Amino acid sequence: MSQRINELESELANAQSEMSDNLEKCVSSAVDGSILNILLLYKEPIKESINSLSSSYKTFYTNPKAAHQLVKSIEVLGTRLASFLLYGKACSHASPNIDIAENLVTSLEEFAKHSTDILERVRRRLFEDSDADTSIALFQRCCDLVISCEDLSPTQEDMAGIIEREMSDMDNAIREAVDKFSRLLEESRAKDTGIQLEVNEGILATCSELMTAVRILVQRASELQSEIVAAGKGGASPREFYKRNHRWTEGLISGAKTVAIACRALVKAADAVVTGKGKFEEVIVSSKEIAASSMQLVMASRVKAERESGRMRNLNMAAKTISTLTGTVVATAETTLDFSKLTLHSAKRLEMETLVKVLETEKKLETERAKLSELRRHHYQLAGELEGWEEKHIGTICVFI
Repeated sequence: MSQRINELESELANAQSEMSDNLEKCVSSAVDGSILNILLLYKEPIKESINSLSSSYKTFYTNPKAAHQLVKSIEVLGTRLASFLLYGKACSHASPNIDIAENLVTSLEEFAKHSTDILERVRRRLFEDSDADTSIALFQRCCDLVISCEDLSPTQEDMAGIIEREMSDMDNAIREAVDKFSRLLEESRAKDTGIQLEVNEGILATCSELMTAVRILVQRASELQSEIVAAGKGGASPREFYKRNHRWTEGLISGAKTVAIACRALVKAADAVVTGKGKFEEVIVSSKEIAASSMQLVMASRVKAERESGRMRNLNMAAKTISTLTGTVVATAETTLDFSKLTLHSAKRLEMETLVKVLETEKKLETERAKLSELRRHHYQLAGELEGWEEKHIGTICVFI
């Protein structure tokens, strides 16, 4: 009997080791969502095995010749426990709720340790009824936490599939926006002239550049996303990684949705402006929304990225480009806010007013430059006197100011 207990202790130790080190096989069985049902099938058999062990031990304690029945009870219990521990760990690894997963792992480890202790107490003939009660209580807690992972059912939509769909939808929205801007520009060139054409070309060109930058951002985000999943999933599939890190996954999904919505809004606003049915303010608001939603996507990606990741740096650079181009779109829209409705007389008057402002600004700039030159000359003179320079040296320096 002692030898068999040693074998079962070794079996439980191996199960505990696999819980921590080799999950690829048991996690793959969770993909089809059947693991929850498998675990619950162990619930009554394991309780029966614990009670059977307690009963067999009492018989053995009074009649050592009944050892074969106790050995059989130990074998059945040990085999069932080893399987339950492995499937339980797989369940925790696939759970999208990190708190529940961590609690389940802790409870499984506590249950495994107690089970090993029970075998030792049986060997030393110290087993008591309270040991069986404690074991059942610990096992029941494990079962309750397993049930909390109910979203492993096969009816739940694949989070990886959701991300793929949203990223694809975002990419399609950007592609459609770029194509739409190209068509609008061609239509404007065909029917518009003068100031109206200049205004439309300016708005559509900057919006198209912004969309191209957003497309690059999305590509960089996808590359970083693949790197994060590959580095963090371990033996799990991408689907299981997304489910376990559900908060990060939801952030990616939300960011992708917001970018797609903002892109479509900018297209609609630009279309309305060039056809004379909209306002430039709508273009400004939509472009700023694209910048904000793009930053949301960047922040969602950044959460799990490595600090020194080259792909993260590429994503940050793409985000800076979007910020710059957003400013260009806003500046272009603000500059042309009223140009499209100017009459010939109004356009000439505005031109003269603008020229006056340019001349005034140039005059002011010239005055400030002269002031700066005097300040520098005075600064060098004071510095020279403090350092003991000769007057001729100070004069030489001031010549170059």
